[in-house]
Amino acid sequence: NGVGEEDEEYIDSKFTNQQIQMVEQNTRQVEQRDEEIRRIVESIAELQSIFKDLANLVADQGTILDRIDYNMEQTVVKVTCRKKYCRLKVEYHFIVYLKFIYS
Repeated sequence: NGVGEEDEEYIDSKFTNQQIQMVEQNTRQVEQRDEEIRRIVESIAELQSIFKDLANLVADQGTILDRIDYNMEQTVVKVTCRKKYCRLKVEYHFIVYLKFIYS
């Protein structure tokens, strides 16, 4: 309590005991609320940190999904090209086979 002896004597002479008790009770309530607000601020700071981490995870997942999507597209392109190549090779061998048989 930051109240000196002279201040206490002045307060005692000017206020009733009931008024002094009410001021002390109000002071305790303000201190209690101050502590509660401090805890809320700490909780909000922790929550902010959690949301930042979550945002980073979401961004990382998006990057991974983009890479998967790109790799799938590349696979489709390569398989399509390979399929065409194989078809041409089969056709070529068939033509060679026919020429061999009919020659």
